[in-house]
Amino acid sequence: MSTVAFGGKITDILLRRGCIEETVLMEAEAAAKEAGERLETYLVENDHVAGDIMALTLAEYLNMQPITLSNYTPEPTLMGLIPKESLKKHRVVPITRVGQHLTIALGDPFDIIALDELQSVTGLDITPLVAPEAEIKGALDLIFAEASQDLDMETLMRDEGDIQLDSESDSDEEQSLDDMLDSAEGAPVIRMVNM
Repeated sequence: MSTVAFGGKITDILLRRGCIEETVLMEAEAAAKEAGERLETYLVENDHVAGDIMALTLAEYLNMQPITLSNYTPEPTLMGLIPKESLKKHRVVPITRVGQHLTIALGDPFDIIALDELQSVTGLDITPLVAPEAEIKGALDLIFAEASQDLDMETLMRDEGDIQLDSESDSDEEQSLDDMLDSAEGAPVIRMVNM
């Protein structure tokens, strides 16, 4: 979609709220057009407008609800509804599901293809909320970091060598405490706690 189709009203909202000076906005419009970028993206990437302010502006322009993800904790059952590739590709985060309705946060509310694809993949009605792109990225980083950590935990817990304490030994020598601690370091539970 072109910047011109949406630029006028979005710029009016930014100016009305006092988020940017008119001269800076006019320069940014020219630079965004020259770079072939959408004005909204250009303004945030070049620190003319904060990401959360832009999210509120887009929410007002599109008559959508805004959301902040600063205290968001991903729910595993929701994460399983959308393939990781789709989450990354469209930069969306599932927020909640009620019956056949899935609410998602997305940074680009103009990405209609994402909404169609998510509806097709999940078989649910999608309700989009606008969130700052940086918060979407942070939430996705958290989701994928936790998934990676869960995988590491599974690897650690694999039975690779249990500790055995022999009460009967061929020799009458007693095993020292240090020797037992050294051999315990390889136990899955110890590796998990150390991690």
